[in-house]
Amino acid sequence: MLCHTIAIWLTIALAIFRYICVCYPTRGAQLCSLKRAKLAIFAIYVTSAVVCIPNYMVSSDVISLNHSSFPFPYIFYLFLAPSFPLAFLSFFSIFSLKI
Repeated sequence: MLCHTIAIWLTIALAIFRYICVCYPTRGAQLCSLKRAKLAIFAIYVTSAVVCIPNYMVSSDVISLNHSSFPFPYIFYLFLAPSFPLAFLSFFSIFSLKI
């Protein structure tokens, strides 16, 4: 799960850097420097590890579908958390297109 989360957010970071370079070509080299890319990669690795900690705690329990033992955090990680990367990636990919 952790590697998957990191891969998704690295793809989003790439889309954001691409968006900046395409839409703002004069400032793109300044805003998308190697130092900022390394900082973004480091932040993605650390943040993904921290965000996935509750998922590891929840997934260690046996989860059934009755309402008394089906925890809310598991619903969040199943349905809501995957939609955030999709929304970011879609937004920056669509708006980086010059029409």
